[in-house]
Amino acid sequence: MSIRKAGQWNVPKNLGKEINTPGNEVFPTFGPGGLLLFSSNGQKNNFGQQDIYYTSLEDNIIVNLGKL
Repeated sequence: MSIRKAGQWNVPKNLGKEINTPGNEVFPTFGPGGLLLFSSNGQKNNFGQQDIYYTSLEDNIIVNLGKL
């Protein structure tokens, strides 16, 4: 994760093994209430492809948005 302040990006930070898996985490965005939404194929509760997840950066509990 990198935060942009005054037009400059800070040094990227790894968010830990709960979020950054050996798989691919892509399309990060912040949603309502500061929730981090992202797609991953490396989470343990994955349905097999790029599932969509959300988490609060305060507790790092990863929630799968579910199978469509």
